[in-house]
Amino acid sequence: MDAHVDKAVIAGLKDFMGDQYPVLLDAYLVDSDQRIALAEQAIAEHDMAALSLAIHSFKGSCGNIGALELARLCLELELAVDQQSQPMIDAVFTQIKTELAAVKSIFLLEIQASST
Repeated sequence: MDAHVDKAVIAGLKDFMGDQYPVLLDAYLVDSDQRIALAEQAIAEHDMAALSLAIHSFKGSCGNIGALELARLCLELELAVDQQSQPMIDAVFTQIKTELAAVKSIFLLEIQASST
């Protein structure tokens, strides 16, 4: 783990979820792909209400799973949507996708380690 994922949250989830921990991570990964796809579609269609909803839900999931930097970026995107700043929306969304890639790599390693 590193700056991308909070070690304390992960330790708590491992302890609480037990054998279901990898299932939880997998569900998060599937959900995150869906939320990002919805957000991308909303950005393409300039549907700020749909973008706000998708990112707000994703922010909660990120916080719950320990991806705190990703949750912070989602909050930043929510603020950009409120300000209707398309350049800021585009920039922060790019950061979200980059951070999500890092989080995914960590969680995929966690899933792999849990299955051995």
